[in-house]
Amino acid sequence: MSAEATTAEIQSVMDWYEKFHASNLDGVVAPFTDNAILTIGAAESESYLPYGGRFVGKAQIKRYYAGRFMRPEGNPTQVIRPLCGLKPFMQQFGRWILVGGTIKDTQVGGKVVYEGKYLHVWSVNPEDGKFASMSMFFDPAHVANN
Repeated sequence: MSAEATTAEIQSVMDWYEKFHASNLDGVVAPFTDNAILTIGAAESESYLPYGGRFVGKAQIKRYYAGRFMRPEGNPTQVIRPLCGLKPFMQQFGRWILVGGTIKDTQVGGKVVYEGKYLHVWSVNPEDGKFASMSMFFDPAHVANN
């Protein structure tokens, strides 16, 4: 993270990542607005990841993360990601929080799905601090072709 003071918005995003890594479904979904948009694999990376897609509203976002948090035997395409970049870049730019780093996503059995850089762009409502959107970008050149 940059040397700037941690803002409430950055702290909210950091808290979200902790809840994500703990598979805390309610904690992951709660900070989104009712009509939030979650885009996994935005722009040119949209169709490259088996877990990608666009999810609108808390109900769709909750269904998506419920699938991500399933035990491997219940979801053969589940991705295992120990940590999203041990020292990610994090910067606030107005209402947006930019988070970037390096990840390695593997499926059960060790099949690499993606290994490379990522960028998450969060839009935080200034009125209530809730997440209006989050878009995840991945470099298609680093998607495994298996």
